Amino acid sequence: MDNSGPSTAQARGIHRVTRHPVNVAFGLMGVAHAVSNPTSVDWAFWLGFPIFALVGALHQDARVLASGPDDFRSFHAETSLVPFAAILGGRQRFEWRELSWAAGLV
Repeated sequence: MDNSGPSTAQARGIHRVTRHPVNVAFGLMGVAHAVSNPTSVDWAFWLGFPIFALVGALHQDARVLASGPDDFRSFHAETSLVPFAAILGGRQRFEWRELSWAAGLV
């Protein structure tokens, strides 16, 4: 099974927004739950999600950059881990028609 990411360098859909959409979703979920649960035990549990998501995304990038396909380097350069950073930095543009809202329901 090939887990090296997109096979072409061109980012499309949600990858224009962030290179790691699932990791970002888990991180945001953890932060949202930590904010709404003020006890230290809750914070210790819920803040583990964004930490794990960040470390996991950075590890995936390092692993694929070291041993993955050559076109991942250009994909990495034109996208960002931080949502909307590549768009605000001018490396990407936002395309509504590429986003599939039904994809999250499947």
